[in-house]
Amino acid sequence: MIEYRIVRESFHCPYAGEYTAYGIAAYRINNNFQEEIAHLSDVFIDYDQAEDLITRCNKNEIDPIHLHEIVEDAIILNSLL
Repeated sequence: MIEYRIVRESFHCPYAGEYTAYGIAAYRINNNFQEEIAHLSDVFIDYDQAEDLITRCNKNEIDPIHLHEIVEDAIILNSLL
């Protein structure tokens, strides 16, 4: 089973200063063992957007090979709203 999780991260940018961002990690879970198999850092600055994407990825059992494309689509969609 694959489980997606939000990763809270802190960054420093010379132009923006300190900021919090949310990344996405994918874990393969077998019995009591879990292994991180994918990680995208600094994806969203809005927690609710990250949570929405994580919820959809878990609900639809997205294969991690598609994670980059899904994140790109979510960023584009969020920029249009």
